[in-house]
Amino acid sequence: MVVGYGRNRKGREVLGSDGFQQNEAGKWEHLTSGGKSWSPRQRWDMQDARDALHFRIGGSSGISPFDDRREFSFAVFMCGPAVASVEVDRRLGMRTADVSAGPGWLTVLWTPDDPVSVAAYTAIGQQSFLWTSQNMLA
Repeated sequence: MVVGYGRNRKGREVLGSDGFQQNEAGKWEHLTSGGKSWSPRQRWDMQDARDALHFRIGGSSGISPFDDRREFSFAVFMCGPAVASVEVDRRLGMRTADVSAGPGWLTVLWTPDDPVSVAAYTAIGQQSFLWTSQNMLA
């Protein structure tokens, strides 16, 4: 999965994603893509829910009757300007990301057998947001 920010063919700023899978010959095949308008100013100018994560784009690898694909889902969040850190908790362990500076994008991937929860914290360590994955592959 590749998530990026840039201008689309129409010149609009977008947050987009592209999903790839490596085939038996070792080549990467494009499976899916999507995009949503977004500007970096939106994070810092945000008026509501400044201490929350805001879902921006998400999806899944999908299921194909024709080929084997590893099933996964993903979600991209914009961190409110008052969010200082984010904890991503999965069965395989927990990771913490410092999101106090920068554009504030956070991408989370999970598989059907390894769901994820995401918690946001303010600069004083107070939990301000909690999100739990749902099985988007159903």
